[in-house]
Formats: sequence, C-alpha cells, structure tokens
Amino acid sequence: MLSEEYDKLKNNILAMGVDNSLKTVMVTSSMNREGSTTVAAKLALTIAKSGLSKIFIIDANFRNPGIHKIFKTDNETGLTNILEENRAHDSLLKSSGVQNLSVLTSGSFKIDIAGAFQTQKIKQLFDQFKKEYDYIIVDSPPVISCPETQVLSAVVDGVILVVRAGVTRREVVQSSRDQLKIASANLLGVVLNRKKHVIPAFIYNRL
Repeated sequence: MLSEEYDKLKNNILAMGVDNSLKTVMVTSSMNREGSTTVAAKLALTIAKSGLSKIFIIDANFRNPGIHKIFKTDNETGLTNILEENRAHDSLLKSSGVQNLSVLTSGSFKIDIAGAFQTQKIKQLFDQFKKEYDYIIVDSPPVISCPETQVLSAVVDGVILVVRAGVTRREVVQSSRDQLKIASANLLGVVLNRKKHVIPAFIYNRL
C-alpha cells in the first residue's frame, strides 16, 4: 500500500470514530502472509504521526509474532506476561520511535492460548487500555486457522480484513467474513494489499 492509501485509511477510521465509538481496531487476514502485520504497524504509525492521538499497538499474534521485528525491539516480554502473570502493561511497553505511539509485543512467555483468550478476560483488559489511549491497533492471527481471532474480534470496536490481491481466493475471504459475523464482529472493511497497477501509477493515482 502507498502512503496516501494509509492516510485515507486513517481518515476513514478517525471519521467513523468521531464519537469515540471506535477506539480499538483489529487488523487481521484470512491466512498467513497476507500482510496484516505490516498494515497494522503502518496504520498505527500513520495515526500517531498526525500528532492528534495517543496510540497503542498490540501484537496479539502469539503463533507468528511480527510487530517487534517491524519496530526493531525485543520480544522477551509482552502481552503473554499480562495474561499469564497479571503484570501491569506499563512496565512492558516498548519504544516505537514515535513520541505518541507505544508498542506492546506478544511476549515470549508460553501460554495456553485457548485458556488465555477468554472473552470476558480480554474485554476487561481492553477496557482498561481504552481508558488510557485514544486509539488501539491490534495485530491478530488469521481468521481461518486461529479461533482466538474470533474472541478478539468480538471485543474490539472494529475489524479490518486484509486480503492479498491475486492470491487469496474469494471463497476464503467469504469464509473469513462469515466467521467474523458469527462472532458479532464489526467488520469495517477490507484492505486489498499488494495490488498491481495495470496502468502507470501516476495515472492510477488520479482516477
């Protein structure tokens, strides 16, 4: 995605959340390697760089964490320590390099995912985060293969589904949409990632 496309995505989210009803946004995909982690990170950075908000990005993808790599920090501690050890999140935050953006990595603590992702437990945790931050971006595992994603989708205010252009089959995307609906998720929209220009980019951007 181009930087101006992230600006459009940011503006849409800010517009939809003008009444503070959209503070937690989960970014997910149907399968691995569709680019949802990159989209989550760049969206958080784009919102933070606007200078308007206090942003928090959380890596909730314990199976394949990637946020720490993007922000070039360690993953020794993180969300797993909160869920399993009841540690305060303040002491676990990592620097993003942007003043008003905090990072909570997944953490390396081994946990029972099914036990940790209980709806009420996650909801209470996110409600706490919402009191301290203006926007919370959550990078989650894929919908199809990871049942904890449905739990997350039910407690966040909105969900963005990332689809890799030319790779992810329509039936797979529809299945993801259906699973999110079953969880009563608020599907905000779909981001088409890695789309190819069939005409020169400078013309495409004017359409």
